[in-house]
Amino acid sequence: MKKALNLALVGIILGGAAAHAQDFDDRLYLSPRVGGVFADNDRRTDDALFLGLSVGRFVSPNWAVDFEFGHNDFDIDNSNTEWENLSLGVAARYFFNEGQSFRPYLMAGGGAIRHDTRIGGRGWNPMLNVGAGFQYGFSEDLFLRGELAYRHDYDNESIDGNFGQPDEPSYGDFIASVGLVIMLGDRHAPPPPPP
Repeated sequence: MKKALNLALVGIILGGAAAHAQDFDDRLYLSPRVGGVFADNDRRTDDALFLGLSVGRFVSPNWAVDFEFGHNDFDIDNSNTEWENLSLGVAARYFFNEGQSFRPYLMAGGGAIRHDTRIGGRGWNPMLNVGAGFQYGFSEDLFLRGELAYRHDYDNESIDGNFGQPDEPSYGDFIASVGLVIMLGDRHAPPPPPP
């Protein structure tokens, strides 16, 4: 009898842990955002409007993974041309306050960024992102997301001496953005508790 009771207790604990592990919203979401890029002084450009779009999902109650696209055009100082950046990458976000409407998070990611100075250097280079932000839920299907991130851009060829500027090994920009998180599809019901 005692052995059966112990086995039942272990089954309840493991079953409860499995149910808890699956009790989060794992639907895909779409996240459009807008903001500003505060350019590295070494770029010798104005700050720029930032547009972004990502597709992601939560892979656990606290972790989400996003595939991200970003775009900005810098106006180059003392020139009638622009410096365009297109970025493609992946970012992981760790969320605090599980189960709450307001959830701060930390972010880290990487990918590639394309440069085009219109009259000179162009090409792809690696980039890394780190940042922090918050997500606030209006409902189960719609959230507000705000973020401040640092983008380290390993570009060393776009300027290439144009406009009297020396080559730079890399640039560090700050990106402040705000956007929406729109959940796609119907939320799956959590699994029933074990009998």
